[in-house]
Amino acid sequence: LPLLLGTAAVVVSLFAVLLRLVHANERLQNLSSRIIFGTMGLGRRIDLVLHKRIKKVLRDGSLTGRVLDLSGGIGAGLKYLQEASGITEIVCIERNRHFLDDLKEMEARKSTSAKIGIFSGSLPDYLTANPRLVGSFDAVICIHSICSMGRARPVAKLIQMALKKGGKLIFMENVVAKPHRERLRTFQRLCKVPWLVFGGWDICKDTGSALKDVGWKSIKMEYFEAKELRYLAISPHISGVAVAAESKGGLHKDADVTYRNAMNRLSRRT
Repeated sequence: LPLLLGTAAVVVSLFAVLLRLVHANERLQNLSSRIIFGTMGLGRRIDLVLHKRIKKVLRDGSLTGRVLDLSGGIGAGLKYLQEASGITEIVCIERNRHFLDDLKEMEARKSTSAKIGIFSGSLPDYLTANPRLVGSFDAVICIHSICSMGRARPVAKLIQMALKKGGKLIFMENVVAKPHRERLRTFQRLCKVPWLVFGGWDICKDTGSALKDVGWKSIKMEYFEAKELRYLAISPHISGVAVAAESKGGLHKDADVTYRNAMNRLSRRT
């Protein structure tokens, strides 16, 4: 028994050291995320479980025009956006350089007439570099995106800034379990730090409440659990469509204090 306890203590200590090492080094964190979702196939596993729901929420969004895809990664959004005939342009944002080759390969094999652009950086980087495009997008796509982008509420505000009046946010995000699902919430809390460090996802966000709080012309949201993903602590999910009441354009001179603060916070966290 003492030997077993000693071995367990050593393993826990080594794991703690590894967590600190990866968390302190952004390059290692980005690389570990690529290994987990790409090389080890977790991204494809998640897509296999959720692909019908992803197709449904994109279909419900009736996509047309210019689309800003924040899903990035191995192409969780880009893969399905190419099936929408009404889209004229797709801008895909990815801040982790280790995923850029996946996206560029998908771009090279594109099956759509829509123009596809890939931006290396965060959402604040993109909006700052392209101020004239603020308030110009017909839709923003978030598939497992907000969980890796800092605080959900300022992220949602920045998304509103990118949308034109009547533009749509189409989303599918893993979220923290509801209070009555106590065991699942506890499991998510136990898994939060490893997920945050190695995968870059905050699996304990209440993204649904944050989206509702920022104000939309309308928002439809479905809460569901994918039992195949519970063992990974990344279920439940929310999915739906939110319609912008008005453009939050004017990123520089016209942006109010709230939006400037959101930009500042996100620039440090994304």
